[in-house]
Amino acid sequence: MVPFIKLLLVTIWGSVFYISSDANVLKQWGASNHYESGINAFSKDAHTTRKQNSIHLDVKCDLCKVFATIIQDYGQGKIERDDVATICIDTCVDLKLYSDRVCKLAVATFKEWVLTVADLAFLSPAYICGTLFGDSCAHAYDPSIMWNISIAGNKPPVVPPKTPKKGSPMLRILHISDIHVDPLYMEGSDAECGEPLCCRSNDNPAPTEARKAGKWGDIRNCDTPFRTLESMFQHIATTHKFDYIVWTGDLPPHNVWNQTRNDQLSQIKNLTAMLNIYFPGKAIFPAVGNHESVPVNSFPQPSITGSQNIKWLYTALADSWTHWLPESSRNTIEYGGYYSVLVRAGFRMIGLNMNYCDSANWWLLINATDPAGQLQWLSNELKIAEDNSEKVHILGHQPPSSCLKAWSWNYYKLVTRFENTIAGQFFGHTHNDEFKVFYDADTLSRPVGVLYVPGSVTPTGGRFPAYRLYEIDGFYTGSSWMVQDHWTYMLNLTEANNSPWVGPQDHPLWKLEYAAKATYGLDNLFPESWDKLITRFEKDDKLFQKYNRQFSRANSGGICEQTCKRNMICNMRSARSYDPALCNDILPGAAYNEYIQFKNDIIAC
Repeated sequence: MVPFIKLLLVTIWGSVFYISSDANVLKQWGASNHYESGINAFSKDAHTTRKQNSIHLDVKCDLCKVFATIIQDYGQGKIERDDVATICIDTCVDLKLYSDRVCKLAVATFKEWVLTVADLAFLSPAYICGTLFGDSCAHAYDPSIMWNISIAGNKPPVVPPKTPKKGSPMLRILHISDIHVDPLYMEGSDAECGEPLCCRSNDNPAPTEARKAGKWGDIRNCDTPFRTLESMFQHIATTHKFDYIVWTGDLPPHNVWNQTRNDQLSQIKNLTAMLNIYFPGKAIFPAVGNHESVPVNSFPQPSITGSQNIKWLYTALADSWTHWLPESSRNTIEYGGYYSVLVRAGFRMIGLNMNYCDSANWWLLINATDPAGQLQWLSNELKIAEDNSEKVHILGHQPPSSCLKAWSWNYYKLVTRFENTIAGQFFGHTHNDEFKVFYDADTLSRPVGVLYVPGSVTPTGGRFPAYRLYEIDGFYTGSSWMVQDHWTYMLNLTEANNSPWVGPQDHPLWKLEYAAKATYGLDNLFPESWDKLITRFEKDDKLFQKYNRQFSRANSGGICEQTCKRNMICNMRSARSYDPALCNDILPGAAYNEYIQFKNDIIAC
């Protein structure tokens, strides 16, 4: 995630601010209170930070306060709209953070969004930076920050999951996430172009053989070639038998500084057509990613009207998704990008729009209290499912652990309250292969749910492309609809790009990377088993290092030791955001803040 979050920071339009400007100009605007510490930290580490793909939390926090002050001054009429944009472009260019074209196009792309938000709300530096980075950055007291939805009914007695009888009917679900297909990907182009996204036909030629983009993709800052996506679809269609597809968002490439609404709509239309060609007649359950909108992460609440209204996207999603979902789902998709569908008697799919909980969505700085009423709607849907003895799978893009605190904690309560009903949770966004365990919200001791992230198709962030198949207990009365096992498949780009392909019909070899039960020695994949596996990881370092390799699809070499391992363990336990109580025994006190930084660094969204 870091290069693209950083790009938003560079232009000050996005989740945080990450640029500097002329000190004298800023002081004229009265923005000097936080300026010196932020700019000095930035100037010292700017270029090494760029190479390391990492931004330390205190640097981001200081710079957030600097530019939150500028936004505040703009809102008070002290700064002209165009002056803010000019300063951002000049600074980005002068500090050589990115190329001139990226700096200029990024500011143009994000300008109206961020300044419209500034027009609609008084945003103090403490409110902005405390909301985005938590109390370690600034204390942002506001009565709306922590809020609660109404959860209907009393929780029935817990029914522990049971292993299905031998020979019970099973189904399989294909999970694809974070495709990020790039129509401009070009073999042989420069994979180290100096911009947030490379390997493109509009980049300069690669100056050396080592910098040339591979035929099937590249693990440097490059997205998915069309031919690689096509090879994956062909391999799946001819190799696997499955019943449903879960498709958890992020379709466009990462050129977030130069995208239009038409670009995004074309991606939706083209990928919908591809899925219908390769998987005709299959039921597909999609979720919207943060990259589907323009600008990236911009998902205004339904109350926002005019040119910034999001209806252009939600209408297109409804038109696409109703190829597979019933027409009755159109109303909630067009309203808020979410839906609930009864797949068959006793089994329901609920697709969430997780952009309404994401701190990178600036619209939430206006009002983050249950945007679009989605969580309250989810609570009601789960109660209806419970009353009708239905099992539910929930899918979305960003995991709830990546959400603003109030949204995340409310979702966590729903998982506890409806643990007999929620049988599976499937998300994406991080590009990692990971799981998270939910614990009883009252005691944080008893495991009540598990969430799966299968990894991404795109290799951005140094991960080999992947997809996953789940085996589900289902298709009979009384079935649990819980995951019984899963298999992750991967394309080793190093091997694929070095193979002597001789014709257009040749395709690279997608291989089984691992099977969950066999790899980790699990009797089942119930929440309690995943919780026990976390405990085993703490003692069995060889097993943990195997998980660490699979976390990034075997590409990021090296051993994860001590602090890294503690942070990874905490990450498995942290299914809700900003809760140090989940990791007190391994990350006491200030060490939890280091985990927050670690979590941000390992997301390659």
